[in-house]
Amino acid sequence: MSTIYKKKLKNKSVYYGNFNIDGKRVRKRLSSDIKVAKAKLKLLELELLNPKKTVDIIFAYKMFCNQPYIKDLSKPSFVSIDKCMRMFVDFCNQRRKHTLRLITPQVAQEFIIHRSNMKIYKYGQMVTISDSTLNRNIGYLKRFFNFCIEMEYINRNPFMSIKNVRKKGVSQRFFFTDDHLSKIMKNAGKFKDLYTFLIETGIRATDVYNLKQKHISENYLIKKMNKTGDYLNVPLSRKALDIVQLRISEYIFPEVQVDSQKRKLNDNLKSNFNEEFLRKNQINLHTFRHTFAHKMLNKGVPKEILQTLLGHKSIQTTEIYANWVSNKELEKFIF
Repeated sequence: MSTIYKKKLKNKSVYYGNFNIDGKRVRKRLSSDIKVAKAKLKLLELELLNPKKTVDIIFAYKMFCNQPYIKDLSKPSFVSIDKCMRMFVDFCNQRRKHTLRLITPQVAQEFIIHRSNMKIYKYGQMVTISDSTLNRNIGYLKRFFNFCIEMEYINRNPFMSIKNVRKKGVSQRFFFTDDHLSKIMKNAGKFKDLYTFLIETGIRATDVYNLKQKHISENYLIKKMNKTGDYLNVPLSRKALDIVQLRISEYIFPEVQVDSQKRKLNDNLKSNFNEEFLRKNQINLHTFRHTFAHKMLNKGVPKEILQTLLGHKSIQTTEIYANWVSNKELEKFIF
């Protein structure tokens, strides 16, 4: 049985672990941080009570999830990390690599090769994961094993030698033309206001779904974005404001509050195009965001302003759209 207690040393408090092993009292200094101290206490219990047992990957991951910087992540970010870690644990279990000390750089390399060959269902077809997704997975695993080193579970990071995949050239993303939009709006039915709001704001569909009246203040949209957890604080156009002011329910778009309604929304959009066109151009609700970006650039909006409007953390993400500016707009600065 072990306990934890606090002791004052000079200007700070330090936590110690107190153990009874074979009738003998053993004390160990843990940390000045209570959360770190509790995690180290559990590890010491394993080492002192079972000297030959090394730390299990699942145990280490549970400790990792208790860290403040993990708990403070947005739900989508945590889900992304959790999905990667569960795939890694399954991969290791299949090879009987249950403990951290059995994870070598070779195992790490084998997992990345395995992950890069995995296919996912996207836009109506099976495709391999993107370079960006693979690089994020590498980053997650490096962060996890760095945590394990900090906790003294292991001495080296098996993923440290794994390099990020060099991204292929980014192809131009599809955007709706005026003819496309005219057709979409003509067949939109009850979803016309939602489509208009997407094209007028450029926000993600996941943020539109749970958009409430409280997120609108003095002609500004102020909302925590679902994907990143960052706040979006941008002015709304006259058309977007008109839609908001005509709606009185708590949710601005109550017509898409359950999954079946969201599926009908997606089906309505896709019904305007044939299957081949949908697959080739990967059309979905996010295409409205691409179209908004294209429209803003052709108005002459600087990419730094567009970055704010889209809620991008990095200007590099916004620069993907840089080759979308029309010839007519470019010629203004040349001729």
